[in-house]
Amino acid sequence: MIRQEFHDTLVSIIRWIKSGAPPKCIPFFQSDSSLEDESEYPNPFVNNTTVSRQGRLIIIGQPGIGKTNFLVYIWTLRMHLNLPTVLCLGTYMNVWKEGERYMVPTWQAELLLAIAFLPDNTWILFDSNETIPEVPTTIYKSTFFVMQATSPRQGRLKWVRKTPAHVSYYFMQPWTAEELVCGLQLQGLGFREATPTQLVEFFQHFGGSARDAYSKAFDLRNHLEGIKETAADLDLNAITRSLKDKPTTDQHVPKFPYVPEHLKHEFVSVFPINDDNRNEFEFRPPSDFMLTTIMDGVAAKEAMSRADLFTKLLQIGDIPSQTLAGHFYDREYHSYFVSNCKFSCYRMFPLSDSGNLKTQTWRSFTEGEHPLTQAVSFEMRNCMMFHFNTNEPLKPTPTVYYVPNARNFLTIDSFLCITPTHVLAIQATVGDFHKFSTAALDWFAKLGVITMEYALLTPPTVKSASVPFPACIPSTLNSHVKNRPDTIIPRISSEPLPQDPETDTLPVKIIGIYHIHMTIDAQK
Repeated sequence: MIRQEFHDTLVSIIRWIKSGAPPKCIPFFQSDSSLEDESEYPNPFVNNTTVSRQGRLIIIGQPGIGKTNFLVYIWTLRMHLNLPTVLCLGTYMNVWKEGERYMVPTWQAELLLAIAFLPDNTWILFDSNETIPEVPTTIYKSTFFVMQATSPRQGRLKWVRKTPAHVSYYFMQPWTAEELVCGLQLQGLGFREATPTQLVEFFQHFGGSARDAYSKAFDLRNHLEGIKETAADLDLNAITRSLKDKPTTDQHVPKFPYVPEHLKHEFVSVFPINDDNRNEFEFRPPSDFMLTTIMDGVAAKEAMSRADLFTKLLQIGDIPSQTLAGHFYDREYHSYFVSNCKFSCYRMFPLSDSGNLKTQTWRSFTEGEHPLTQAVSFEMRNCMMFHFNTNEPLKPTPTVYYVPNARNFLTIDSFLCITPTHVLAIQATVGDFHKFSTAALDWFAKLGVITMEYALLTPPTVKSASVPFPACIPSTLNSHVKNRPDTIIPRISSEPLPQDPETDTLPVKIIGIYHIHMTIDAQK
C-alpha cells in the first residue's frame, strides 16, 4: 500500500535536496489534501528530474512500517519518468537506464561503478536485510546519491563512519490505525486473518508496525501474555542500559537486555520527535500501553509504585533514566495536574535583546534572589478532562481541560479553556529546555482564541528552564489587547502598563509565560 507518508516523505526529501539545507535538518512537508482527491496519481519527480546530491540518506524507523516498500515506490516513480536508478533488495541490483532494465549481481557493484555506466543524477536505493545487511563499500564511497532503508538492527550502519559523504537520517512514522484497516484488503492470504476491529485493538496496545499487526492481531490474547511475561523480567538496570543519548551508527539500535530479539522493537524503538525536523529522533516504547507495561513490570520487580519508580528515575539522573521518566511524565501528569492542588509558579523572562533573530529565549530562575523570580502560588482546580480528536472540529468550553489524542500535537501537550477567547497552554517535560511552535497559535486562532498564557510543566528537579518564543512578543507581555483577561498569577505590577509598540504580529497574543513545578506523587 502506498501511504500518504511515502508521498509526503519523498516530497520532503526532494525539497531538502533542492534547497541545499544542512544535512541534519529535514523538515517534513505535509500535503494539504489526501491523494485520493487527485484525478491522477502525483509523481513528485515531475519537474524534479535532475534533483540529486552527493550525500547519504538513511530511512530508518520501527520495523514493519514499509521502509522497503518506500524504496520500491521511489524506484517505480523514477522508472516511470525514465530516470537512472539502482534498486538493491538483496543479492541482485535492479538497474534502470534509458528505458532499459538490467539485473546485476550485488557483488559486482564495483564493476558497475567502474565502467562509468551510470549518469551523475542516478539515485542508488539500498535495502538492508538479512541477506545483505550493510551498504557495500563501492556504493558508500561513490559520488551518487545513496539512500538506505533499514530497521534499527545491529550491523546495519557500520559503514556510516567510513563514507566520505555527509550522512543524514530520516525517521519514518509508523502506521496509523486507519492505514492498518485500509491495508488489510491488500495483504496476502497468510496476513488477512485479523479483522479490522482486531487491528485497531492491536494498534492501541502495540502501535503501528504493520508487519506485526497483520501477523499477530488475530491472536492478540496470546501475544499480550507473552509481552507481559517478558516485561515481568525487567528491572531498573535493564531499563537504564537500553536507551542512549544522541546515538550514532549502530547506537541507533536499542539494546534491550533480557528481551527476545524478535520482541525488542515492541518494547522500544526509534521514532521521529516531530515534523519540524525528521532528522531528530527519540527512543521510546511504541505505545502508551507498552510504556505502562514496562513501568509496571519494573516497578513490580523493584517492589515500588510507578510514581516511586518515576521519582527514582529522576534521582538517577542519567540520560536513559531521564528518557523513560520523561515519557512517563508526559503521559501521566494530566490527572495530577487537575486535582485541586497548589503549585509553585515562576515567571519566565527574556534573556536579552533578540536583535534580528526570529526567536528569543525565555528562562525561569527558580532559585533566583530577585523578588520577581520567586514562586507564586497557583491553584489548579479539579476540572473535567476531555480527550479530543485532533482531526475533528473542536469548540472549547470554559473550565474544561483538553488533551489531544495525537502525540506531539503542534508541540502543545494540553490546554485549559478559561474563557471562549482565552486559554492556558501546557507543555510538559522533565528536561530544562522545550521547543515551541507557532503552529499552535494558528490552530488556537481558528478556534476563536484571542489571548493565551503558556506554562512549562516540570518536576521540581528542574531549577531553570528555557523556551524559545517568537521575538515579536514584547518583553513586558503587554501586547495591544482589548479587554485583557486576568492571568493565572498576578501581573508584576497592578499599575497599568504602557502599551508597547505594535510589534506582535502573532495570531494569538501571549500574555503570560510561566514555569510550573509539579511532581507525580504516589500518595494521590
